[in-house]
Amino acid sequence: VSTEWLNNNHSEVKIIDSSWHMPNTNR
Repeated sequence: VSTEWLNNNHSEVKIIDSSWHMPNTNR
């Protein structure tokens, strides 16, 4: 994954990252 891709998709990545990290944290 390149830095440019991250800059362009950082919002999507954050949503995906949160969606599968949050459930574990809440439980």
